[in-house]
Parts: sequence; C-alpha cells; structure tokens
Amino acid sequence: MPARSRTRTIGITSGGGTWFGSPFSYSYPTVREQTDDVTGNFGGNNPFELVRRKYSGSICSNATGNLQLQNCPSFMYGTYPGKPTQVPALSSYLNRMLAMTGPLTPRVNLPLFMFELKDIPRMLRHAGDLLHKIRRPSGLDPAKEAAAATLAYQFGWAPLIGDLGKLLDFSKAVEKTQRTIKGAHSSRGIRRRIQLGTESYATSGSSTVWSIYGLFLTPQFESELGCKTWGVVHWKVRDPNQVGKIPTWNSALQSALGFNLGQIPITVWKAIPWTWLIDWFADISNILQANYNMIYYRPSRACIMRTSWNIRRYKAVPTGPGATDVCTQGTIDSIFKERLPVNSPSTSFNLKLPFMDNFKLSILGSLTILRLSGGR
Repeated sequence: MPARSRTRTIGITSGGGTWFGSPFSYSYPTVREQTDDVTGNFGGNNPFELVRRKYSGSICSNATGNLQLQNCPSFMYGTYPGKPTQVPALSSYLNRMLAMTGPLTPRVNLPLFMFELKDIPRMLRHAGDLLHKIRRPSGLDPAKEAAAATLAYQFGWAPLIGDLGKLLDFSKAVEKTQRTIKGAHSSRGIRRRIQLGTESYATSGSSTVWSIYGLFLTPQFESELGCKTWGVVHWKVRDPNQVGKIPTWNSALQSALGFNLGQIPITVWKAIPWTWLIDWFADISNILQANYNMIYYRPSRACIMRTSWNIRRYKAVPTGPGATDVCTQGTIDSIFKERLPVNSPSTSFNLKLPFMDNFKLSILGSLTILRLSGGR
C-alpha cells in the first residue's frame, strides 16, 4: 500500500504594489487542499487525511512610504491554523466504540435502572425544594443551589428520562437488538456505526499576516474550533457453528434490557458509588462491556473518523502613522478530515488524565462548589 500525497488549488486572489517605485505582484490560491492516503488497496481499511483551507479578506493597502500596496493579499505570510488541540485523541475512543456497538450491549440496563429507582424520592424532594426556593428565596448560597441542580440533572433526571423513553417502546429496542444479533450471525457479519461526540471551543489572540518590506501586520483574531467524531466496526460471531442462527425474541429481550448473566459484573460495577469518576481515569465500564461482547463475537475492520474545523477571523487593523496602512477583515476556514484504521481492534487499560471537556468540567466544578460550601 504505497503512500500518496496530493495537493490542489482552487481560485486565485491577486494584487500587488511598488517598492521604491519598482512594481511587484502577488497571487494566492483561494482554496488549498492536501490529501494523504494510500494506493493499491481499494475497499480496504486505509488511513486518510485531508486538509482544506479557504482564504478570504485580509487585503492590504496603503498610500505613503516606499511600499505602496494596491489590494494585495496577505495570507501567504501568515500562519496556518492547525487542528484543534483541546480534543481527545482518536485512539482514545476505541474502548467506547467496542462497548457501545457490540451485539450484546443493552439498549437500556433495566437491572441498574431498577436499582437507581431508590433515588427518585430524593430527586423529587430536591426538585420541589428548588422550585420552592425560586418562588420564595431561602437565603441559601445560590452557587451551591446551582451546583446541586447541575449534578441532579446530569446524574439523575437526564439518565432517568432517557431510560424511560426507551422503556416506553421497549419492543422496538428488542427488535433492533434482534436484527443486530442476527446480522452478527450472518456469513458477512454486521457493520455498526456510532456517533462518538462533538466538541467545540473558542480561542483568541494575534498573528502576523505580513512581515516583509519593513511592514508588519499583526491583527487580532478570534477562532472557532471543534470536531465531530464517529466510528465504524464490523462484528461477527466467533463460533462458526453459530453462523446462520436466528436469535429468538426472548434472547433478544434479555440482551436489550441487560438481563444476560454476563451483564451482572458490569451492572454491579456501575451501581457502586463513584465508579463513574473512576471510569474517567481508567475506562473500566467500557472495557468490561467490550470484553463481554468479544467473548462471543469478533470485532474487525474498525475505523474512527473525525471532521475538525478551525475558523479563524482576523479583525481589520490600521497599522501605520495616520492609519495609512490598512488590512481588511479576513478569514481562514480550515477543515481537517482524518481516518484511523484499526484492523484488529481490542480493548486497552490505561490509567490516564482524562480529557476535560465541557461536561466533565461542569461536573467537577459543581462538586468543588458543594465541597467548599460544605454540601454533601
């Protein structure tokens, strides 16, 4: 599989000027693309990376001095905004993908759901207290109330509402599980696709976009960064004698609602207090679920894909004495597409510092506020 790299440009932005009376001209592609892939393995599980940048604006002009610019583009001297860095590595999603796509992964873990019903009276009481405090201010610390409400929603109401929605139409969940298991028992196996999340954040700063002929243009910029990640994996039953087997509705029901015996250790682990926090560092829940799936089914040809973006917007700046040197507003719109192939996927146990996305930061912030406030 020879590696291949290709580039192409679309459109031209041009301009120029004079330097001590000598004319010069510049042109720059409006769109520049670079693709890195492989050849000779059509239909295979291949790596892929594409970088696409679209440039607009940041046109420079002036009227005094030895350098005279007439609508001259500046981006050829600018920096090239890179991929978002405040996002998890693609490889960190593998355990989660194997856990969530496996044929035996429950649509809703009913035993765990029933165990957590004991928290409903306390949840209702907290909700009532919160509504009461909104109508009649109680004088309690509002930061503590907001933190408690955040935790109550993220770990109480949101999972409860989601599980109830699935249970209202559990027959559809059973049918989906039955189709998944049937596909995994076919001669070709089944291809599962899953969304792995979307991240976004913003940054700001300054960057030099022109730095020759004695003129330095360093406008302020604001950037929008983010990514969308998803994955694909094939599953097939390990035992050749099981190929062609059609699962019964009862067996699909057990798998869909988490009643299989193999789910007991996973359910017990999730029911232990604070294991959700341990999972941020060790990913034990996903490892247990993925390994249970892989006892009976073999994953193969896994791919984790991501589309990232970095949209950098430069502000217009007058730079010279008397504002005679001018650079207009400009934008570099960068798109990055990448594919990480994993031909023989397996779980991995690694103690690590978790990536702190907005969700984790909000939870840790709420816990810190309650701790500092003496909450329990």
